[in-house]
Amino acid sequence: MKNKTSYYLLCFLVLSVIAVTLVIVFSIYFTPNRDKPIKIYKDHEVFEEIKFEFNNFSPGSEKGYTLQFEGNSNGKYLFNFHFNEIGNGELKKYLNVGIKMNGEVVYECSLMELLSGQNDLSFELKILRKEIVEFELIYLMPESIGNEAQNALGKFNLLVSIKEQK
Repeated sequence: MKNKTSYYLLCFLVLSVIAVTLVIVFSIYFTPNRDKPIKIYKDHEVFEEIKFEFNNFSPGSEKGYTLQFEGNSNGKYLFNFHFNEIGNGELKKYLNVGIKMNGEVVYECSLMELLSGQNDLSFELKILRKEIVEFELIYLMPESIGNEAQNALGKFNLLVSIKEQK
């Protein structure tokens, strides 16, 4: 009886180790990469559309989204961020949009200006072939905003256009 119990316990342990190993292997090797860089294709231009929907923003809060770009060849690339509003959300009146590189804000203006076309978010960068450049697109609500922004919603599309300059 004692040998039979030991045998079952040993089988259980071996199967448990195999199951845990399989779970770890599948989670490492078969999880899709959600942080894939946007590649610049051989026709020298790429467009990527990103949809945003915001609610529950409070004064002083910030939300960031990391974007990565990979160069196809050595050269200068023009980055253009074009914002299109979806619906009539009130949140656009209260948010600022910024670009962070290496933890430092290098650009900031109001979302309202970007949506109305009064301001444009574009810049040029030198990128090496296969170099991955990382930006953080941030949405900020200034601390000076009061209760008027409470429960405000916002929906918009962001079209990112990257073009290799000749």
